Amino acid sequence: MTNDKNSTTTIDPNHPALLSAPIVLGQYLRQIREDKGYSYRQASDVTGISHSYIKNVENGIDPRSQKEIIIQTDKLQKFARGYEIPYETLLEKAGIVKKAQPEISDDERNVIFVNRLEQLIKENSVSILKLAKKTEISMEQITEILEGTVRATIEEIYSLAAALKVTPDYLAGYAADKKGFHPDTPELNELLSFINGAGVQLYGKPLSKEDKGKIIAAVKVIFSDASQRQMEEK
Repeated sequence: MTNDKNSTTTIDPNHPALLSAPIVLGQYLRQIREDKGYSYRQASDVTGISHSYIKNVENGIDPRSQKEIIIQTDKLQKFARGYEIPYETLLEKAGIVKKAQPEISDDERNVIFVNRLEQLIKENSVSILKLAKKTEISMEQITEILEGTVRATIEEIYSLAAALKVTPDYLAGYAADKKGFHPDTPELNELLSFINGAGVQLYGKPLSKEDKGKIIAAVKVIFSDASQRQMEEK
């Protein structure tokens, strides 16, 4: 599927569908505090939560682990009472109660994918040539994907994600975290499961259990050889 090279489709990096729950919650609580004109000390007085913890929640990061902060429901209740906002809203912002996320179009999703691909290539200091060798996707194809003249297939997205050490869910624009997963991410068919599945035939003849076993054994050898070659190349 091709994409118009002159397409001006853009997407806000702060689109709610792209942000993790702790970040969404933190941004919301910061906005409420600022709208009320509270300093961190004043926010602490009305909520009964330490000002340092409030600041951490607003940033969405636990400074000790440098990971996204996990806020307990009792703290959410204190924020709700102190800021005079619905507790249910905070549960939604925190991702505890699921709410339908704003939809992202295919064009917007592709913009996210290309932006993330470009960023990951820079972060990993990997050349297009090296990425092509790792993924077995041609340099020309990767270049055209980056330019937006063609769209990556789901197989290519999975290969690129593996090479760049992120989940396909993140690279494809479904998850906010590099190691995150999302149920809407298109899945690849597992080859061995497909071979073992019912209704598989070759030349009009259904495969027997013994036939399937032989094919699976051959596939494992092929992939074992491929993995060995990749290790040697590294």
